[in-house]
Amino acid sequence: MTSILHRLLELQKQLAPAGVTAPANRAALEVAPGEIPAPVLMHFLRLLAAGRKGVGLVRHGVCSACHLRVADATVANLRQSADLPLCENCGAYLLLDAEEKPAELVIELSAGPRRVRRKPRAALVAP
Repeated sequence: MTSILHRLLELQKQLAPAGVTAPANRAALEVAPGEIPAPVLMHFLRLLAAGRKGVGLVRHGVCSACHLRVADATVANLRQSADLPLCENCGAYLLLDAEEKPAELVIELSAGPRRVRRKPRAALVAP
């Protein structure tokens, strides 16, 4: 499935300068249906015709199409799944950026044991 998303990303870069309806872009669109399933291509073209991005790269947990945070579970599924995920905010297909490293478990080390602040003892006052 990632090959389909990479092909859609290339197609998005080709179509972006002139637009979807430009005659020069008709050749690129005629090649794509054999490689990309029809419902996926139609959704992608609908987004481009509306002036939005069809594929959003996910960098640091943020969709590059709408610049909103993607759910952590969705990002985890991007690494493992063979599905074509959609952004819940903008509807663009999500593709994990090649430079994105998997999230690592970060363990914070403290300087030492936590010190408990004690109340000062009351001074003894002679009667």
